[in-house]
Amino acid sequence: MIVNPLEFAHKHNLLPQSYSVILQRDDYLIAKLETENGPIVLKASTIPNHVSQWDAKNCILLGKAGLPVPAVLADGEDPLSFAFLSWIEGEPLAANSPVKAQIEAGRLLNQIHHLPNRPKYDREYSYDSWMEGWLNVAMTYWSQQDGVTTRMVDDVWSGFNHIRPLLATRGTHFYLQDGRPDHFMVLDGKINGMIDLHDCQPGDGAMDIAVLGLVDQSLLENALVGYAADAEELAALDQLIPFYLFLRRLAAAEYHATIGGDKSIVEQTLKLAYHNPYRAG
Repeated sequence: MIVNPLEFAHKHNLLPQSYSVILQRDDYLIAKLETENGPIVLKASTIPNHVSQWDAKNCILLGKAGLPVPAVLADGEDPLSFAFLSWIEGEPLAANSPVKAQIEAGRLLNQIHHLPNRPKYDREYSYDSWMEGWLNVAMTYWSQQDGVTTRMVDDVWSGFNHIRPLLATRGTHFYLQDGRPDHFMVLDGKINGMIDLHDCQPGDGAMDIAVLGLVDQSLLENALVGYAADAEELAALDQLIPFYLFLRRLAAAEYHATIGGDKSIVEQTLKLAYHNPYRAG
């Protein structure tokens, strides 16, 4: 373990009583601590700025905008990158969650995507080039799967080239990027808060909407109701969501095949990608 949660919480005067590990890797730790003032979360990483400049920074930014995110109780870089966050109660959003909660998730996404004074896209390459690189990694993985033909891969690239001019206009939102359904916590039939905000950054909000439907597209459709896009944005979403669904299904499959270890996600997302391959039109 990269740090002792109890000792570290004591150091920051958080009055810990016990802890349980949620996730542990050689360079990363997430733990839930019970304290005299209720449960909290510790996120810690040996990678400089990994937590303090991402999890904590995003929670502060979104919290100031009135979004239901964890409060930052302490954060910094001593002796490693860390943040203590308030605990968000609830069950992960899913297709069987109350429809009201699914719709609310879409409303929250719209609020995040159009955050006032949101950070600007500042990568050295254009947004469409970023997606091209991401797709290239996904195609390398997909082409190795049983039943995937060269023609199927070519069709995906043809589809990408068809929407590339539209992708070139994107990247102006602030988005979750890893806004999976289980990062929305549901309590008493409504969204009680959002967790795991490490990846929030400038990008395309259409990807967030697509990610909600990686396994069950009905959740995506209900979120769209809450998102309440205007006619112009809806037309763009009609073109973008199928691409992002396909891309992120492959990304999820590869991640869980190599790191995450959830074989059911690998099976589900690969099956959906195979039966719903992306193509132009």
